[in-house]
Amino acid sequence: MQRQQTLLKSLKEQMASPFVVPRIPGILQTMQKYVDTNLSFEEMSAILNYGLGLDQKVVKMVLLPGRFSDPKEFRESYWIMDDRKRDRIMKDFFEIADPNVEAEIAPLRIAIQNASSQPKAAEALQDKLIKAGYDNTYITDAWSETQTQTQIILQSGEPDAVDAIQQTIGIGILETSSTGDLDSDLTIRIGNDFQVRP
Repeated sequence: MQRQQTLLKSLKEQMASPFVVPRIPGILQTMQKYVDTNLSFEEMSAILNYGLGLDQKVVKMVLLPGRFSDPKEFRESYWIMDDRKRDRIMKDFFEIADPNVEAEIAPLRIAIQNASSQPKAAEALQDKLIKAGYDNTYITDAWSETQTQTQIILQSGEPDAVDAIQQTIGIGILETSSTGDLDSDLTIRIGNDFQVRP
């Protein structure tokens, strides 16, 4: 899932180049060979042309909440959608609310990933979040590359929560690409701008 979002993000950046535009039909034909989809060539072209006209600063990618299927459910691997969390995405991003769905009150599940050059940054941030009342936090494997800026990666909705987290930790830029930990509602990828206090 995350590789697909990384691919889409990279494609979005590449498509902004005037050198790529004339090659789009060939790119789409190549994609049809390697991407399993029920979209026709014309439909893919229409979506791509629509996407080229969008302001890239307002494009947000959010993973549809769910889980990978179990091998006992299906032979192939499928993404099984979580209906309740889907409704939250519809409400938060499209302002479409189902009056029959009661508000979800589960606490945010926050993954903390160290992408800084400070070995104890994840533990320090987790302590800070717990003291601020964010009890449902966990540390995940460190990121492979060092980052200068801390990212708050919106994994499955809750855009209002990002503001509260930014105020709590005092840093962090919003990333809506769902490239964080799949089990989280949001992932904080710590950069070198986070200072560990002794």
